[in-house]
Amino acid sequence: MLQEARKLAEKNPRFLDIFKEAGFDFYKIDPDIFAPAVVAVNNIKTGKTFRAGTLDVEVMRGSLGLPPST
Repeated sequence: MLQEARKLAEKNPRFLDIFKEAGFDFYKIDPDIFAPAVVAVNNIKTGKTFRAGTLDVEVMRGSLGLPPST
């Protein structure tokens, strides 16, 4: 059961890959796609939590039209 929870957390598509496929145009991304930057899967039997993904602040800033952080 633990391995299934870990695989579920790691299986989610990375937003950066989807964003690249859309030519870095947020509005070209299918709105039905749910692609969070970070996913947490909680196993209610063991209390263990599996996390996958990362928050890429520079990608987020670029998608909002903000300059890179220094």
